[in-house]
Amino acid sequence: MVDTILALEQYHYFGSGRGSKTKNYKNYSNSEGERKVRIYTKCLPIANDLSVVFKTVNIQVLFGYFVKRGIEQALNETLFKVRQNLMLTCENILMSYFQTKEARQILYQNKQKGIQSLVLTESLNLLPLCTVGFIKNYLFCSLQNVNVDYRSYLFSTFISQNSQAIMSALCPHFYQILDENSIKNNSLQNPNRLSLTKKNIEPTKIYLLTNGMEILIYVGRQVSQLILKDLFSINQFEDLRDISFDFNQRNNRLNKFVWGFISYLNKLFSKSLKIKIIKQGGIGDEEVFRLLVEDRTQTSRSYLQFVEALYQKFSKIQNF
Repeated sequence: MVDTILALEQYHYFGSGRGSKTKNYKNYSNSEGERKVRIYTKCLPIANDLSVVFKTVNIQVLFGYFVKRGIEQALNETLFKVRQNLMLTCENILMSYFQTKEARQILYQNKQKGIQSLVLTESLNLLPLCTVGFIKNYLFCSLQNVNVDYRSYLFSTFISQNSQAIMSALCPHFYQILDENSIKNNSLQNPNRLSLTKKNIEPTKIYLLTNGMEILIYVGRQVSQLILKDLFSINQFEDLRDISFDFNQRNNRLNKFVWGFISYLNKLFSKSLKIKIIKQGGIGDEEVFRLLVEDRTQTSRSYLQFVEALYQKFSKIQNF
């Protein structure tokens, strides 16, 4: 027996300033004509000071909503319009933040530092970067060589994704996982995330990049023979192929380390991510570089250029 929703009414009750109560009334009827009413009550905190809101905002949930809203808008609007709407939303959020007393004080005290005075709360720190990642993602970017079927596949996939998966697609995880010095010094350890720019890539090192859908192992063209032999069972860089690879097949120290970190990522994303090997200077470079969203592309600004534009705009409005 399938229930059908006939109506949805929503009421808000505002209290003394500490919180608000939201009630949802849902009327159901089944195939036999029986009716039911279900009531859902939620208590939500409210604040008189916007700075409290900005300190606690969840960017991951926020962009989960933005992406799904963008997909729905793309059905009726151009992708250019979708991107413009998101950038305007980002600007409006930050403008509201910089109108708070706390943020204005920080800007005034650091006005001699230029763009470095654009100090955000920890919860808002990723807002500009996620906006850039949104604009450059294959979901919404203006690249003419994006296959229509592939974009349609992404639309159907992301409309049902959770906020963590969407966040990883907009701001991929980028790590340096191996270099000769760490091996010689026996100092292998779980790597820290890197900023998403090609400036962090050195030809003597191996990197891992994931968007939550697959893992790319990016091998520098000057990686030592020791690493190539132990990790891939090859003697020179030219023998490396852009292929899928199973690091769990061999039982040496480097493979155990890499596989251990991959297992951590699989657990983080709650699924087994496909692994792909890409060598520097090969045909896979473009696949890696498109995930490095902080860099400038032919159709969009770099992350720093975007933040600089925001700073210039806020400077004119706020007169600081």
